[in-house]
Amino acid sequence: MSPISDEQMAARAAELVLQRIDARDLALPALPAVAARCLEILARRDFSISELASAIEADPLLAARVLRLANSAARATLEPARSVLQAVTRLGGGEMRSFIIEAAARPIFESHDRAIGDLGRALWSHSVAVALLARAVVRRAGGPQPEAAYLAGLLHDVGKPVMASMLLEAERRLFKVKTRSWLFPAAWIGLIARTHRTVGIALSQAWRLPELVVHAVADSEAYDRREASAAANAVCFANALAKAAGLYAGEVDPVAIEALVGEGRQLFSLGEQDVKSLTNGLGDRVAERLA
Repeated sequence: MSPISDEQMAARAAELVLQRIDARDLALPALPAVAARCLEILARRDFSISELASAIEADPLLAARVLRLANSAARATLEPARSVLQAVTRLGGGEMRSFIIEAAARPIFESHDRAIGDLGRALWSHSVAVALLARAVVRRAGGPQPEAAYLAGLLHDVGKPVMASMLLEAERRLFKVKTRSWLFPAAWIGLIARTHRTVGIALSQAWRLPELVVHAVADSEAYDRREASAAANAVCFANALAKAAGLYAGEVDPVAIEALVGEGRQLFSLGEQDVKSLTNGLGDRVAERLA
């Protein structure tokens, strides 16, 4: 019997993953316990800020990050927050919800596998850029729930590293070995591109995110002119802006991106100077968020 080729191995692993997607048998990361507790508190109409601060303090790394966010350059004119309680009070419920989900999603983009890790880091930087831009676009347009746009931007590509991990897991389970170039064939990249949104929607639902966020994750590939300031439109526009600014993992079609940016400008009634204002210093803002 002739040895099986890398291409055949990849095809079998991909088939297994597609079957799992069709059966909704997805290997979705669980929401961390501290994050789940914080979101439970935030879901209450009159939640206790002190209770939220106490829940965050149970995770020292999370507490350090919320303090850093509250004292970031964007708030440099304010007195430094010296406690988690002060930080939570300053940020407010909406931004705290985004921060908690961001902290929970970040590890999804990390991996001990070098190829997935490199892909994940680039995808996470892109996702943070899209999130920041989407929130800014909705705020500038006077649209509802800018934090929903932020979350949708943050999670619009979350299915990609999950899919990559599922493919690697399927390959190892089927063949007990790793192929020499499993992540790089065009067929695998194409598979991830075609299926990641299904995985992202499933994750958003599993984490019980607001329906507005789930819909934005699902419908952010093209504009819907029926509701110009919708979060999904903001994510579509922000995605194009981030790619145009060079913050993306993968190949980009410059003509398609230019068309999406132009259509987005019309949809949100923005001029060239407005776009420059949105993207000015974007790389630094992303780096600060990633620190």
